[in-house]
Amino acid sequence: MTTFCVLAILLEMREDLVQYAQGLDDVVHYFNLAATSWNIKKLCKKAVTYHRKYLYLRMARANAMSVYFT
Repeated sequence: MTTFCVLAILLEMREDLVQYAQGLDDVVHYFNLAATSWNIKKLCKKAVTYHRKYLYLRMARANAMSVYFT
């Protein structure tokens, strides 16, 4: 009878642990989503910064070329 009780208690604990683990999975999933969206925003910001630098370099080179050829 005690083995039965121990098994029943272990099964209940297992169900609680499974629910707890699923809850943790949800938390990790949402945390990953938030981190991913933050990284995407950061990468977009970097891309815009590099694009601006590239445009400024092209404008400076075009200005230098126009001064050189005129």
